[in-house]
Amino acid sequence: MSFTTRTLAVVTLVVQIVQANYRPPPYSDHSRQYQYHQPSYPRHQTPAQRQQQPHRTQHPSTPASQYDPYRHAYTTQPPYRHPTASTYYAQYKNYPHAQTQYVSQPANPICDIPPDLWCDSPQSAQQCGVQRQCDSLRQSRRPLKVTLIYEALCPFCQKFISNQLPAIFNKFQGQFQLELVPWGNARIMRDGSFSCNHGQKECDANRLQSCVLDILSVKLALPFIVCFERDIGRFSVDQALQSCSAFIRNQYRQIKECYDGYRGQELQRLAAQKTLNTKPNPIMEVPYLLINDYTPSIDNNNLNVLMLPQLLAKWTKMYH
Repeated sequence: MSFTTRTLAVVTLVVQIVQANYRPPPYSDHSRQYQYHQPSYPRHQTPAQRQQQPHRTQHPSTPASQYDPYRHAYTTQPPYRHPTASTYYAQYKNYPHAQTQYVSQPANPICDIPPDLWCDSPQSAQQCGVQRQCDSLRQSRRPLKVTLIYEALCPFCQKFISNQLPAIFNKFQGQFQLELVPWGNARIMRDGSFSCNHGQKECDANRLQSCVLDILSVKLALPFIVCFERDIGRFSVDQALQSCSAFIRNQYRQIKECYDGYRGQELQRLAAQKTLNTKPNPIMEVPYLLINDYTPSIDNNNLNVLMLPQLLAKWTKMYH
């Protein structure tokens, strides 16, 4: 047998083996987006036993004439499609924050509303172009802070502290933070001593109140300060301290040590630093009210002192 004959015989044998083991692939119709797979049954089952098997549910797109109960349909996954811009917008517009449309420019070219009323309503805020700022103020969880800078012997300070401050603090207690800074227009001299507008007595009274505020909270210190401001005009500092000592009975010794020692002077320097670092307007007169550490102008400060209860009623509604 020649080489060519042997090669042809080997090729013929390989082809026969491949044809014997070949099975056609499952039927696939990509235009209909699903495939049919022939279920496998045990070989020992007869056709009659196979007919007793439960019928599969006919695929809705398969014609009844072509339906084979022994073929099972599996739907293929649809092709992936990238979401379009309209899809993103449809999802985004459902969020609450997407409902608010801020404008960088005033809706009205002329904002004829006083600044105190800009945040009264969304319409006024939009008209003056401060809608974002007003919404940020309402959503802020920062507590409202009111700082009173005063002098112990200032007649206007004494009147404000004795007659107005207790009622204001009790009415709005828990709705704002009150900070008291007894310094006013006092000065630190070159030798480190203090000089006050109403003499050394006022410097001593300021130092004593700084010690009280350092040891006690404002809520506990305020009754003593009110009593002290009412008595300091006709008593000395020590006599006024004794007269109002019932309000600081448990901390009397600690406060007296602070007042007589170096701690009292250190607290006064801190009060001076707090007063001198106010922005944007310097403290020119007392009593002076800082709102969240902001120093208003003198005219606005005088208005704030006179109308503090009404302003707090308005401001606290924005913060709560």
